Amino acid sequence: MAALELEEILNKLASGDSMIGIDLSAVNFRGVDLSGSNLYFAMLKDADLSKANLQSCILDRANLTGATLARANLCGASLEKANLLRANFWHAKLEGVQWQGANLGWTIFTGATYDKMTSWPEGFNPDKAGAVLVD
Repeated sequence: MAALELEEILNKLASGDSMIGIDLSAVNFRGVDLSGSNLYFAMLKDADLSKANLQSCILDRANLTGATLARANLCGASLEKANLLRANFWHAKLEGVQWQGANLGWTIFTGATYDKMTSWPEGFNPDKAGAVLVD
C-alpha cells in the first residue's frame, strides 16, 4: 500500500474503514484525535503520537516500537500483546489501559498517570518505571 497522507488516514478512520494491520510507521499524529479508533495489529513504529487523543482505542497487537506518546491521552485504551519496546509515555494519561501481555522493555513512563483499573503485564511494576497512581 502506498503511503497515506494524514488527512486521508483521518478520513478513513472517520468513515469507519478498517485500519487493522495498516502500516503507519513514522506518521506524525501529534495532537490528533484518534479516540475510539480500531488500530488492531497496526504498525506505528517510530510514530509521533505526542498529545494525541487515543482514548478507548484498540491497539491490541500493534507495533509501537520507538513511538512517542508523551502527554497522550490513552484512558480506556487496549494495548494487549502490543510491542511497546522503547516507546515514550512521558506524562501520558494511562487510566484504565489494558496492557496484558504487552512488551514494555525500555519503555519510558516518567510522570505518566494510571489508576486501579489499569491492568499491567504480569510482573511489571509501574511505580518503579516512574508512573504515578492517581485516585
